[in-house]
Amino acid sequence: MVRDGDVPVGAVVNLEGDFLSPDGDQQRLIAVGRPNVCLDILNAFAVHREVGDDARPIAHDGAGALRGLHLEGAAEAAGDIAGRLHGVGGVVGEYHLVSPEGPRREADVSRHAVVAAGAMAQSADGDRRFVLHARLSVAAPDSRFSSDRNALCGRPGGFGMDLTERRVLITGGAGLIGPNLARRLRDHHDADVIVADDLSKGRRERVPDGVEFIEADFTDEADVARAVTADLDVVFHLAAYTDTNFGEPRRLFEENTEMTYNLLERMAEVDVRNLAFTSSSTVYGEAPRPTPEDYAPLEPISIYGSSKLADESLLSTYAHSNDFSVWCFRFANIVGPGQRGTVIPDFIEKLQDDPESLTILGDGRQEKSYLHATECVEAMCHVVEHADASLNTYNLGTRTTTSVTTIADIVADEMGLDPDYEFTGGDRGWTGDVPRMRLSIEKLSALGWEPSLSSHEAVERAAEELVAEMT
Repeated sequence: MVRDGDVPVGAVVNLEGDFLSPDGDQQRLIAVGRPNVCLDILNAFAVHREVGDDARPIAHDGAGALRGLHLEGAAEAAGDIAGRLHGVGGVVGEYHLVSPEGPRREADVSRHAVVAAGAMAQSADGDRRFVLHARLSVAAPDSRFSSDRNALCGRPGGFGMDLTERRVLITGGAGLIGPNLARRLRDHHDADVIVADDLSKGRRERVPDGVEFIEADFTDEADVARAVTADLDVVFHLAAYTDTNFGEPRRLFEENTEMTYNLLERMAEVDVRNLAFTSSSTVYGEAPRPTPEDYAPLEPISIYGSSKLADESLLSTYAHSNDFSVWCFRFANIVGPGQRGTVIPDFIEKLQDDPESLTILGDGRQEKSYLHATECVEAMCHVVEHADASLNTYNLGTRTTTSVTTIADIVADEMGLDPDYEFTGGDRGWTGDVPRMRLSIEKLSALGWEPSLSSHEAVERAAEELVAEMT
């Protein structure tokens, strides 16, 4: 039996134990959340394994409520699981059945009925073994819930979406972030990855080996239909005009939102309802620092930021009214190889043209958070696999910042130069530039992920990579 003394008070833990089903089969049970709730769950199942020192911290819902239950075993045990949970002091939740081969749609399950505090399901042949996931919370004993059909198709509550062996589409995947994301999904998740890009800024040669490529413009509905097919499990939507100082602001706004709306309509049409979206810190405007995800009002000062906020609004509608699961990432400044048109490659190009002097926009004191692309995609995958709400919005960045003048110093040192700096003046580089930005990453940290590189280290690494690539 698990005892209160085995875990610290107030901790969020991952407790494991063994459970014997009515027919004598041994099951493995993992409860995640506050110790007192986990203990109730585990003890209700007569768990006989005590918790050791390796109980690891894991995400919780901010209030410390239980976040996950994971039970492996025969499908026949589902009814007994639901019945036992019903007797554990008002614990309720959503239950989703997943087979070893992948998520089970309702059409593949012969019985799907809400019972007590859970849902039970049984395979057609009656002897297939399943994994039952549940998202749980502490509620009043008379609380009710409804089972979630779309969760059966890929949203295991409490654990996010497992990306292993998924078929994944990355839009705009031939630029900075897409190739790194495709490589990670291929190498770490054994995923079947497709990259779609119109190559207006991306380059075909950046798409990793073993990744399918489709040349597609997502403002063209025929191209969208060709890229978005019913066999996809999830779409990572990166395609966008990303230049905050773009010379055609109306075109940027209209085409960014058109691409997103075209994608959402096509996904709904073919019943693909898992979408990860790359938004931006620019949706906050000039906000207090560090800026948390729930900061309001959102007042972007650039057309680019406005387009991202409009996209987020569309995604919110589809998450809440069209049964989509959405993961929305508000990026700090992402840096890495293959990047063009931003501060590091801009300084490299200027110093190649004139090694003696460097013109810096603004006063050089603009100060922002920088995250390396490899860490960015690691964080993206972590959030998708661990955040389980219909709409999940997370800042991705670092806890530190780097000034523009410091970036100039780093680039010049990497190139072995000592130029004079000339500043254009003013507190920002251009109209719509947010001169100071640092995002709060406490929510991301609570989900179990932290960057290993500081902002300064991310800039140094990217400068080294880009100088080697461009010179």
